[in-house]
Amino acid sequence: MLRYDGASRTITTRMISKFSESTVPAPVVGAIPCGTPEEEEENIQEYVSLPVSLFGKGEFYILKATGDSMVDAGIEDGDMVVIRKQPEAAVGDIVVALDETGSNTLKKYGGLDPESHSVILLYQNQERYPNKRILVKELTVQGIAQHVIKAL
Repeated sequence: MLRYDGASRTITTRMISKFSESTVPAPVVGAIPCGTPEEEEENIQEYVSLPVSLFGKGEFYILKATGDSMVDAGIEDGDMVVIRKQPEAAVGDIVVALDETGSNTLKKYGGLDPESHSVILLYQNQERYPNKRILVKELTVQGIAQHVIKAL
């Protein structure tokens, strides 16, 4: 808003904030394979401020996706995936999965296989990996994918 004072010949403006300043910090902690589980180390590269109005409240971290097994879920090689830290998942969630060998991957959580009593992790690239899945005996969910940040 502009205001003009004719006597002193000054124009003044009053700042109006239309943006929320509420953000949550999220560390960029490295890469996550979107294929066969691999051992990865957490390596905080930087912190990013995520606006609560877009991402919500909670504890988040960001991983760079590597590989092509999640393209049908909209996650491509090089995308940044925003992960909400939480230890449980529902069937259909995209999870950061840590298996019994200490290796991790980004996969769709498929629930429990009744025959093998193993957890099902599903590939999301039917063209390249039709109906492919991974069975793991022990699974630790390190978080749920909430958003994908990609370059255009």
